[in-house]
Amino acid sequence: ASVADNQGMVVSLPTIAIAFSTDLPVVQWVVVGYSLTITVLLLPMGRLGDMVGRKKVYILGFFIFVVGGFASGSASSVEFLVVAKVVQGVGSAMTQGTAMAMVIAAFPQQERGNALGIQMSVVGVGGILGPTIAGFLIASFGWPWVFYSTAGVGLLAAIGGLVVLKGSDGSVSSEAEEGFDWGGAILSASTLIAFHAILLMGPIFGWISFVSAASCGAFIACIVLFIYWELRVESPMLALGLFRDAVFTVASFARYTAFLAMSSLRFLLPFYLEWILGLGTGS
Repeated sequence: ASVADNQGMVVSLPTIAIAFSTDLPVVQWVVVGYSLTITVLLLPMGRLGDMVGRKKVYILGFFIFVVGGFASGSASSVEFLVVAKVVQGVGSAMTQGTAMAMVIAAFPQQERGNALGIQMSVVGVGGILGPTIAGFLIASFGWPWVFYSTAGVGLLAAIGGLVVLKGSDGSVSSEAEEGFDWGGAILSASTLIAFHAILLMGPIFGWISFVSAASCGAFIACIVLFIYWELRVESPMLALGLFRDAVFTVASFARYTAFLAMSSLRFLLPFYLEWILGLGTGS
């Protein structure tokens, strides 16, 4: 649901910008607010699921996602829409931070490859169908139905989770009593926000401006402090020892690079097709 929502939302941005009489620098915050919220909360929500139970976090995340989706479709201003998408991003982070862990915990080792493959196939289908369905909904009913439809899918997923998932998923970590890594959560969030600030402020103030330099300095300071903290805390938010595995490190970097390239293209392409080439959402 969250993948289809994200892809459909990008397709609807040009129409939303026209509906609220705004421009690209403003309407981009609909995507930035949603994506940044997920990015910042993904690690903390995964850790929270380990502590209190993944099913609880997963189901609650879907209900928050649904509330944010219906609020987004009912938005009367672009500012309200940004806030609603931030709320929806909280729910999406809760589901994404626990879903794969639940799949891994539910299947024996010899079946995990197939289970994860099926999960990622469903994610891929959502990414493919999201823009197509969004274009149809925008052309036929208007942009709010992009958000209503994904909120409806999220509601069905929440009900399905309540029915299918066991009452006790057995996912509470044995390390739960060690507590939540608040320092790691704050530092990881600060690092990601500083990184986004570089990308957002650079084109506005110039890449060699004081603001850009300050953003770069804050990013470097935050990431150094985060690494220092995580290497010394008893129950870290992110086990940095994973990066000693060359395969894991290379795969993570490759995945990041792929997402960076695809996200840039997916964000700009709808504006190019609609505003430059003059194609409608139903084309």
